[in-house]
Amino acid sequence: MSDDNPLAAVDRGGVGKGFVIGAVLNLLQAGLLWLIVTNGGSSALGVLIVGPGGFSLIQLIYMVPIYLYFRSKDETETAKGLMIAAAIVMLINAGCWLAVMR
Repeated sequence: MSDDNPLAAVDRGGVGKGFVIGAVLNLLQAGLLWLIVTNGGSSALGVLIVGPGGFSLIQLIYMVPIYLYFRSKDETETAKGLMIAAAIVMLINAGCWLAVMR
């Protein structure tokens, strides 16, 4: 067989790889926000940063460029894993705020 086969399988990354990258980035974000709020940050700043939707909006700032990077490298499965991790964090955030607001 020839190595220049146009029908050869293309490495599209892995959903697990993207999920792990997304989960680690989300944990780093949570840790940094926790440090900001607990070390000299005001409670108003904490509510503003971590308030309803705030965590998810901050997540968009770094998740979209990473998603686009993996899409440009044709690692679509890795990009899917990133979006799965982001969606899970967004749903957890929304659920927690729903419980607090009740």
